[in-house]
Amino acid sequence: MTSIEIKVLVFGATGGTGRLILKHLMTASTPKTVYKVTAVARNPSALNDHPDIENPNLTVTKGSLTDEEQVKLLVSLHDIIIFAAGLGILDGQTPNEFYSRSAKWIYEAINESQNSNPNRPKIKFVCITALGLCDDPERMYRLFKWTLKRWFQPCYDDMKIMENIFLNNNDDINYIFVRPAYLNNRIPDEELRVDMDGKYPLDEVNGLGWQLNRNVLAKFIVNDCVASDKYDRKVLGVTY
Repeated sequence: MTSIEIKVLVFGATGGTGRLILKHLMTASTPKTVYKVTAVARNPSALNDHPDIENPNLTVTKGSLTDEEQVKLLVSLHDIIIFAAGLGILDGQTPNEFYSRSAKWIYEAINESQNSNPNRPKIKFVCITALGLCDDPERMYRLFKWTLKRWFQPCYDDMKIMENIFLNNNDDINYIFVRPAYLNNRIPDEELRVDMDGKYPLDEVNGLGWQLNRNVLAKFIVNDCVASDKYDRKVLGVTY
């Protein structure tokens, strides 16, 4: 049986979510589909202790989201792009273009690659942003609205621009934006809830969820976004 090789590029591979995404990608291959993964890291040695570092399907490459030429080249060579990169607490409170600049380069690279080779499979962009982008007052905790959302508004503003670069276009580009709730590694794995409008998931039993286990998010990214087309061209709100 001949297998199909899918090349996956992961930005933010050394972060808490990125490392878990790599773990789940390494077990996602099947006899029919093999995922060849490139993890981008400013400091590749940060992944030396990853349990799958010796896996032949994983390649770690030194790179930075500040290098436009390298970002565009890497994107053009892969079938699925996962964006799991983020800013630190202090950087997220000041105006920046970290997300929007990255999205612009990634978008341009995808569009150029697909236009120059119409016969190649469409590149999929899977991006993690944040539920803080939800502006529906009925789907937002008041405490969050008046504290964290205000503190990190510069970060959320730039994330919104990032999403709109893909959402507000007429090009045939595939994307999924996943907006997770507060990520907490100390809570147990449970089945997450998904809102297809990018809002806080709401139901009569569980109400509004406000946190999510990071491992559950990583598993969702791989199983439901990378290995499935169920949520293609959607903006998702995910939480417990």
